[in-house]
Amino acid sequence: MNRPTMRVQPRQCSKTRAISFTEPVIQPYNSWLAALLAGTASIHILTSQLVSIEWFRVMSQETLELPAEGGNGEQGTSDQMSWGVDNESADFDYTPVSPWGAIAVVLALLGLTAFMGLFGIFVACIAFVVSVAAIARIKGAHGTVRGMLAAVFGLLISMSSVGGGIASQVYHYNHEVPEGFDRVSFPDDISARQFRVFRGGHRTLHPEVAKLVGTKIFLKGFMWLSQRQEDLDTFVLLKDNGECCFGGKPKAYDMMRIDLQNGATVDGHTGLVSVAGVLRANIAAGEDEAVYTIEAELVEPSRSHF
Repeated sequence: MNRPTMRVQPRQCSKTRAISFTEPVIQPYNSWLAALLAGTASIHILTSQLVSIEWFRVMSQETLELPAEGGNGEQGTSDQMSWGVDNESADFDYTPVSPWGAIAVVLALLGLTAFMGLFGIFVACIAFVVSVAAIARIKGAHGTVRGMLAAVFGLLISMSSVGGGIASQVYHYNHEVPEGFDRVSFPDDISARQFRVFRGGHRTLHPEVAKLVGTKIFLKGFMWLSQRQEDLDTFVLLKDNGECCFGGKPKAYDMMRIDLQNGATVDGHTGLVSVAGVLRANIAAGEDEAVYTIEAELVEPSRSHF
C-alpha cells in the first residue's frame, strides 16, 4: 500500500540543483541581482537621454545666436531667424532635468524588494542616501535644474521600504515559532558547544545541549541536498550555507538528520529553512553519522532571515 504523503510547509519549496560538500549553497538572490542590474541600465539610459536633450538645447540656442549676413553686407542677428515670432520667443524656455532625480526614483523602486529580505533592505538604504543627495544637489542648483519632485518621491518610497522591510522581518521573527516550541540557535546553542571528549575517545553532550534533548525546539539551517531533490522524508540540515563543510565533510556537531513524521515529505530548498520538532541524540553515532536527529513536525522556508 502506498504511504499517504502531505506537505509540511505551507507553500511549495522551489526545486533546486544538487550540491556537494565542496560547493557552498548560493542564496537565492539572483533575481534581486538581476533587478539591480536592470535598474542600473535604466539609470544609464535615462541619464543618456537627459544629456542628449541638454545638448540639443545648447546647440539650438547657439544656432539662433549665430550672426547671418544680409544682402547689403550687413550682419544679421537672431532676429532674422525668428521665423515670424517675436525676439523674446526665440529663446527656448527650458530648464534641464537633473539625472539625480531619475536615479533616486529607480533605486527607490528597486528598494521595494525590502519586503522580501535583507538584500532588499540594503538596496532601500542606498536609495534613501541617494535621494537625500539628489535633493541637496537640486536645491543647491538654485533653480537651474529640475527634478526635485522625483527626488522627494524617491526619498518617500525608500523610507517606506526600509521601515516596512524591517517591520516585516520583526513581525515574522516574532510569529514564526509554532506554539509549544522553543527557539534555538543551531550555530550558537548546539554547534558552538561541540562535544566533551574524554580519554579513550568517548564523547558526551555539553550539559546545556543535553537539556534540549527530548524537548520541542525550533531552529534554522540549510539543507544539504543530494541527487534526490523531491519528496524528501529525511535530509541533513547544516548549521550554515556550506562554510562548515567547505573543502571537507561537516563536523558531527555541525549537522543533524531531519526525519519528517506522519508520512510528510518536502522538496529541496537552497535558502534558509525552519525546522520544528523533537530533538534526539545518539552519542554513539559513527564519525560519518549525525549525532543529532529531529523528529520534524514542520519544515518550511524561513519567513525571516534571523
